[in-house]
Amino acid sequence: MAMPITSGAGDCAMFREIVDRFPDGVAVLDRAGRYVYVNRLAERIIGRGASELLGKVVWEELPSVVDNPFHAAFQRVVERGGVEGYVHWYQPWKRWFEDRLTLLDGGLVLTTFRDVTEAREREALRERLLGILGHDLRTPLSAILIVAERLLQRRAPFDDRASAEGAELIARNARRMQRMILALLDFTRSRLGGGLPLRREPTRLAALCREAAANAQLGRPGRRVVLDVSPASESLEGPWDPDRLAQVVDNLLRNALEHGDPSAPVTLTLRAEATDAVLEVRNLGAPIAADRLGSIFDPFAPSAPGVRRGGLGLGLFIVHEIVAAHGGTVALCSSDVGGTVVTVRLPSG
Repeated sequence: MAMPITSGAGDCAMFREIVDRFPDGVAVLDRAGRYVYVNRLAERIIGRGASELLGKVVWEELPSVVDNPFHAAFQRVVERGGVEGYVHWYQPWKRWFEDRLTLLDGGLVLTTFRDVTEAREREALRERLLGILGHDLRTPLSAILIVAERLLQRRAPFDDRASAEGAELIARNARRMQRMILALLDFTRSRLGGGLPLRREPTRLAALCREAAANAQLGRPGRRVVLDVSPASESLEGPWDPDRLAQVVDNLLRNALEHGDPSAPVTLTLRAEATDAVLEVRNLGAPIAADRLGSIFDPFAPSAPGVRRGGLGLGLFIVHEIVAAHGGTVALCSSDVGGTVVTVRLPSG
């Protein structure tokens, strides 16, 4: 990369023509931070031509970069090599930028940067709309669910079985919609509010797992959920949020029952390892494709081709966020032999 900058006129012209077509601003700096090269998009973003920038020190021309991540990242790349990347708000231009710095042969630093303000604003708007949607739907849906459950508790007024089944259908679908709305609200809190809130209290995981397994079994009467709680983990207790951890186990069991082999049981295991509590949910069936494993905990992660998803694609993302809020980790592995296993580790101290 450094060669064409100082090479013959033909090579230099070819280099400029190629780099001027890049969708990013490109600048090459020497180890002192002086501009050696800028492409046309960099000129437009910075608002100055190459003739005004070449030979000038970037933080003298743009003093505000000293106070943003660029200056520190530049120093690290010069001293250690490698690549640095980050997204930052540049106050003088009131814009968001995604920057990447790479040390080239000869000690030059290649910097690429793009304006991501519109993309960030679209994402923020989408998340605000999701939060508003979830909040505004929650109240009328709760009313529907309350009425449906009251009707189910008083079966006598129903004149026929179809009416009773209709009330059950309303209640079941209202509960499903309620889970989706709560997932949207959790997603919005996580992305805009700095993480999910926890209400920690002394919590025993064995009892929580038993209740979750029983609920999952009731929800899928044709399926089998196997609970494996080791004797040492019966007394496992930690400063956890019981409602949030119940949400974790419910989501994992629901996911395993939905996507696993319907003829095979889903296994929920609880054990103690050193100072950690370890939860595992395993289901057999077709493994998850390798190219999906890296994004499996992302929000709205796409389902596998030909697989109909029963929710919004937020379940595993929320599992990850809840576990992270507890200082724990969650991992997933999937194979033909061992099935799909999600492992949650929670510090008990």
